[in-house]
Amino acid sequence: MTVMTAILGSVSLTCIALRLMTRPPGPTQWTNMIDDWVMIVNTPVVAVFLALGLLVIKEGFGRDLYTLSFGEITTVQKVMVYAYEIMFSVTTTLSRISILCFYLRVFPFIVLPALNMVIRVTMVVVVAVGLSLGVALVFQCTPVSYVWDWWKEGAYGHCIDTAAVALSHGALSIALDIWIMLIPLPEIRKLHLPLRKKISVGFIFVAWVSVIGVVVPRTVEMKVFKVSQNATWNLFYPILWGMCEGYATVICACMPRIYMLFSGIHRKRSSSSSMQRDPHLSELIVVSSLHSEPNLPRPTANAAGSISPITRAATAPLPLGAV
Repeated sequence: MTVMTAILGSVSLTCIALRLMTRPPGPTQWTNMIDDWVMIVNTPVVAVFLALGLLVIKEGFGRDLYTLSFGEITTVQKVMVYAYEIMFSVTTTLSRISILCFYLRVFPFIVLPALNMVIRVTMVVVVAVGLSLGVALVFQCTPVSYVWDWWKEGAYGHCIDTAAVALSHGALSIALDIWIMLIPLPEIRKLHLPLRKKISVGFIFVAWVSVIGVVVPRTVEMKVFKVSQNATWNLFYPILWGMCEGYATVICACMPRIYMLFSGIHRKRSSSSSMQRDPHLSELIVVSSLHSEPNLPRPTANAAGSISPITRAATAPLPLGAV
């Protein structure tokens, strides 16, 4: 479990770093990179999400509650049942917002006003769902300390039905993820892309389907998502699937930009290799560099008084397309 958490967290942070490598150098209008800014804000959240996951495993997550010390029980309850859930809500919400901001750039209002408005309304719904879950998790018990002190003798408090909250949020997450995946499909179908690019775009959507495939089992396991008498054992699978969902949304939100990065590297390599294979292209580059030299041979006239063809070819400017 520790290795799995470390790998997924590291892959997510690496994807964010690769995503940011596609940002153009120099100053750019911030509205053109708002999806990157959202992911930058999400980066420390993912890092905390990873750190909390490793801590909760170290303190006894997945073990029987009655085999833990009193200090471990309190730590696991604070981290797993409280802080980890809140970080999960924040990181999944920011990842979905980042994807929708990317859609806004791809489908601008001036070109596709109807689709752009649909994306904006979807973003409002995503924020509302994320905020509602966050507030419900923060104030799930009264007093808040009852979340981790319920097992202590003399502790008094009450909690909302967190199982119902988790189930409803799981159902909304499935609906939102399906909807986010379907939003650009009508416009993408209209594009006349070569087969290779269609496969690339399809891979991105398959990756988003994997997120839905993680949300479904998490929602099914939510029936035990409540203040349990043995939380460290009973909540193992809901927390496990939630961890996978959190990291999967981050990775999928970075997938389009990572594709742009590697496709750009491929194009650069293809262009350099094509120059090596095509001697005529190399010759054009050499000739264009000669024209940039200041000491070019002066035009010389032949016996007939006209400029020689060789000199004319060396001094005449190249067509724009050949440079």
